[in-house]
Amino acid sequence: MNELFAAAYYRVSTKEQAENGKYSIENQKQQIAELIISLGGTLKVEYGDTFTGQKLERPGLVKDLDGNLIRLPGMSDLLNDIHSRNFTIIAMLDACRLWRLLSISTSIRERFREASIALRFCYGDPGNIDAESAILFNALSDSMSEIEVLRMTRRLGQGRKDRALKR
Repeated sequence: MNELFAAAYYRVSTKEQAENGKYSIENQKQQIAELIISLGGTLKVEYGDTFTGQKLERPGLVKDLDGNLIRLPGMSDLLNDIHSRNFTIIAMLDACRLWRLLSISTSIRERFREASIALRFCYGDPGNIDAESAILFNALSDSMSEIEVLRMTRRLGQGRKDRALKR
């Protein structure tokens, strides 16, 4: 049996997420380590991005399949390394840590698939399902993440509007 070499990817949007709760870096590392062990794998390399919800302009070098820049340095490094590193799975806490826009998350998933790298999640992992079911599962999961982006954008806009009216 081939050994599973894993890469871990951690992402937090805010300082509060980084320090507390389900999305804290500490919790993500613990949960992902447990997932990798349960899969019989060995963690070989870690990637991460922090405070991604607070930056409008983010440095990045990698483009998705449509030519759009992936503006998270950790994700850019991971995508750059998929052919040069010997990992067979990428582990994340959940699908929303991948990306919250359907077109970009689909493009990233395609890059992993082309490199024969399995993407596994601590929460909401479909497990070993057939390719057609995986496509449907991933599309639904990524669509829900994109809906959450729209909700967050609406809440932020309403908050800005409320603060402006108080002035």
